[in-house]
Amino acid sequence: MNFIDKVKESFDKAKDEVSEFAEATVLKHEISKLNDKRVSLLQDIGQEAYSMYRNGHGVPELAARCREAQDIDEQIQGKNDEIARLAAA
Repeated sequence: MNFIDKVKESFDKAKDEVSEFAEATVLKHEISKLNDKRVSLLQDIGQEAYSMYRNGHGVPELAARCREAQDIDEQIQGKNDEIARLAAA
């Protein structure tokens, strides 16, 4: 095998490795987009479940977490009220 053949073989091997890397990168990006979509969907489901809880139609298994979220909502509202009080003074 002469020098040119060795160079060509090395180039072809590198080209194949780059192609495989690019393909894997595309697949990883698609997986990431699907994971983002899944997280967004689960957040929407959570928001809907919490809204149902607030309207008296909650799922009993989620009641404790919904109460915790409601407590946080009340803390946020209290802090917003305090900010409004400070701004009015």
